[in-house]
Amino acid sequence: MKKVMAALAIVLSLSSCDKPKIDTSSDESMKISIQKVRESLPENQRTAYDSALKVVALNHLNLTDLTQAGMTKNTSGIEAQMKSELSGKTGEEVISYAETIRKERAERDQTQALQEISELLQKQKTAESSLKELESLKVSRSRFYFEKKIMEEISPSLS
Repeated sequence: MKKVMAALAIVLSLSSCDKPKIDTSSDESMKISIQKVRESLPENQRTAYDSALKVVALNHLNLTDLTQAGMTKNTSGIEAQMKSELSGKTGEEVISYAETIRKERAERDQTQALQEISELLQKQKTAESSLKELESLKVSRSRFYFEKKIMEEISPSLS
C-alpha cells in the first residue's frame, strides 16, 4: 500500500509540473488557454508574454493579406496562420520564439539598411563624377536664332 501511495504521489507531482500550453482548437479554448498560460508564468514574465503573443501572432501578416481579407471579408487564412504559430506552445516557448523573430527582423533590417547605404554611396559617386564632367564643359560661343514659327507663337501674346 505504501508503494502505491508513493507512486501516486510521484505521478501527481509530475502531472502538476506539466506547464499549460496554448490550445487553438477553437476560439474559446484559445482565449482560455492563453489566459491560463499567462497566469502560470511568474509576475515578472507576464508583460514579456503579452508582448511576445503579439509578435508571434502577427509574424507572417503582411499588408497584401490584410487588404485581400478585408475585401473578401474572409479572415480564415489569417486566423489559421496565427493559430498555427501559437498552437501547443508554453509561455516560455512563446517568449523564446518571439525573441527569435525579433532577432531575425533586426538582422533583415540591418542587411537591408547596409544594402541601401551601398546603393546611396554608388549614386553619390556617380553624381560626383557627373559633376566633374559638367565642370569641364565650357561654352565658348553661343548664338541665338528666332525662327518664324516661334515668333508667330509669341507675337499674339505680345499684342
